[in-house]
Amino acid sequence: MLARVNVGLPIEPFDEALFRKAVPEHQALVAAVAAGDGDEAARVAMAHFAFTEQALRRAAARAGGHPDPSA
Repeated sequence: MLARVNVGLPIEPFDEALFRKAVPEHQALVAAVAAGDGDEAARVAMAHFAFTEQALRRAAARAGGHPDPSA
């Protein structure tokens, strides 16, 4: 079931530390969008997507998938 909801990974890719980082990023993104600040929304979103990509690559490596190229 995890693989069906976690981008195909058989493990949970996000731990508590990642959630603690992601929540403020989501809040900052919502605030920027609500304020109509497209530049800030784009900046926050790009940083969040980069962070999420790194977390997913690490999780894939732990699950025996593709190796983490940043390791």
